[in-house]
Amino acid sequence: NGLQDLPAPPGDVSVRFVGSPQVTRNSSGETGHARDSLAAGWQMAQSGQYTTIYFNRTLSTCSGGCIQSRFRPDVVAVSRSNGGLNVYESLSPGQNPFAREALLSQYYLQSIRFGNY
Repeated sequence: NGLQDLPAPPGDVSVRFVGSPQVTRNSSGETGHARDSLAAGWQMAQSGQYTTIYFNRTLSTCSGGCIQSRFRPDVVAVSRSNGGLNVYESLSPGQNPFAREALLSQYYLQSIRFGNY
């Protein structure tokens, strides 16, 4: 699963992982979407700045119901310092980052980052 290649979070910092990265496929088979999301979530966990990392869960779930939305970002990390939501979206080929950012900007989010596989 590739987890053995990723270093553990620092010291005694506890990070909870919820959900599974979204697996996408194309005509050649499985894409790198899930792996990219997993790597981004693990990098966030390593920082020690987040209490919970959600994979492919609604903003409603990630915010404890404060944001009423069924939108499912690839990764959402909950800030340890203030509870803010930090979103990471793994863009598929052809996905427009500006359109994605416009969609996400309607919600109160601490940060939005994009990557691709």
